[in-house]
Amino acid sequence: MVHYILQTIVFQLLFLVAYELFLKKETFFNHNRVYLLCTAIISVILPVIKITVFKQIIQKQFVIALPEVFLTNTTSNTAAPIITFIDEVTPQALSFHAILNLVLFIGMGVATLIFIYKLTTVFLLIRKSNKQKKENFTIVNLPNSKAAFSFFSYLFLGNEIKPQDKVHVLKHESIHIAQKHSYDLLYFELLRIVFWFNPLIYRYQKHITVLHEFIADNKAIKTTEKKTYYQSLLSQVFETKNVSFINTFYKQSLIKKRIVMLSKSKSNQNSKIKYTILIPLIFGMLLYTSCQSETAAEKEDINLNKLTFSVPIQLGSGSNNRDDYRAFEYIEKEMVSVLKSNPDYVRWVKVNPRSIEFSVHSKQEERPEHYLNLKGFDGVDKGLSFYLSYVEALRSGNFTGSEDEEVIIEVQEIIFENIEKVPFGEAVEVEEVPFALIDESPIFIGCENLSEAERKQCFIEKIRTLISGNFNPELGKIQGLKGRQQINVIFKIDAEGNVSNIKTRAAHPNLEQEAKRVIQLLPKMKPGKQNGTAVMTSYSLPIILDVDDK
Repeated sequence: MVHYILQTIVFQLLFLVAYELFLKKETFFNHNRVYLLCTAIISVILPVIKITVFKQIIQKQFVIALPEVFLTNTTSNTAAPIITFIDEVTPQALSFHAILNLVLFIGMGVATLIFIYKLTTVFLLIRKSNKQKKENFTIVNLPNSKAAFSFFSYLFLGNEIKPQDKVHVLKHESIHIAQKHSYDLLYFELLRIVFWFNPLIYRYQKHITVLHEFIADNKAIKTTEKKTYYQSLLSQVFETKNVSFINTFYKQSLIKKRIVMLSKSKSNQNSKIKYTILIPLIFGMLLYTSCQSETAAEKEDINLNKLTFSVPIQLGSGSNNRDDYRAFEYIEKEMVSVLKSNPDYVRWVKVNPRSIEFSVHSKQEERPEHYLNLKGFDGVDKGLSFYLSYVEALRSGNFTGSEDEEVIIEVQEIIFENIEKVPFGEAVEVEEVPFALIDESPIFIGCENLSEAERKQCFIEKIRTLISGNFNPELGKIQGLKGRQQINVIFKIDAEGNVSNIKTRAAHPNLEQEAKRVIQLLPKMKPGKQNGTAVMTSYSLPIILDVDDK
């Protein structure tokens, strides 16, 4: 939600800056009206639009996903099981979002009440005042008042306005009614209710109000002498209503702007080319929203690593029942909630001889061999896609009794009941691995005299060895972190073979700095080639640090 709001505000700011710089002073009033109305809603819609073509081109063709590097600070030769218990889920993150949502809804409620109050005030004026029906509108006479404004088909007119000025007021306000300007103001009023916290919506409404006056003045002076019209604007001690969704004739803050615009020469038709600025603006915004490498969940500080857990299978003990899994139900519900709101992510389920591992991964991440693509068939994740692997459990050779076989057989039966027939143990065909897109991958020192496939594997192993040998595994514990910590690294190997543009993201800045330090230790390599030409190659590398809190 936070990231969506920030994107909306940034997009509206860009649209308004373009308006202020290029369009505001032009006399294409109706064009500007359409611009303001459209860009206000476009900025709200664009953050949720993702054109997958953009994302695929950038992420699949230019970013190579390397297998994750797993680090642990435990002294045991056997890696400790990765288990996250309920009390390790950070309540601060959850409470922050709950409080934020509460504040947003309270603000919307207050804004709605203010709108209802203003609307009621206008309707009471209509009901209590004397009315005079005209052809296209109704005049509402306001006793002891110099106010003049319109609201939909009602024209409010103070009886203390001078008779010679009433002619100009009626002409001006009737144009507001004919142009249906009240719909524009009501449109922005509703946006103000939903986005009450966004100051740019108020700026939009101010611009549209000024435009309405320019449009009405421009049409009114076609049947009135300009000098007489100016005198009418300046002759009154003005009285206005403080209601944001009415068109008022006498508004002191706009008088100068209206007179200046009335005196201005009409803009050259060639100036309309300025509206084409919308094309690069919208294209750039779509490119940004479509090519984000992280979901809204990550950008709102939801730690996906906290959604990783492992359920032990206590074979032969007679305790394999729902109670063994109950401790992880809360985490699973959180996982499913994140997955449903972030379609770019998917759950991986791996059945091991002694446990079942659950984790969340980007759909862009390479799926390991023998992972089946299934859909949830029951419970909270019904219909939700996930990847399941049970082949390694069968091939491990660690099964010792009939209870072990029964567990795996049960898993196998579930698979065959819920997917079209997939041969047992057969890997599901996956998309082409991005690594293969390069004709000649960068060559690590020591991997020169190998085949292309072997060089790629050597490249991966060399990076793993370098990171494992140089990353400080105690850093997570020093920072007071617990459980599995993921550090996402992006780096490039340029056309000269140098490692550059290193970017990191982790739960703690010290982990980010340590990852950057270690990647900087990578030696100069022979650059990758595409069609015989040295090219820059981008890589993404997840580093998993298992913090032993004992």
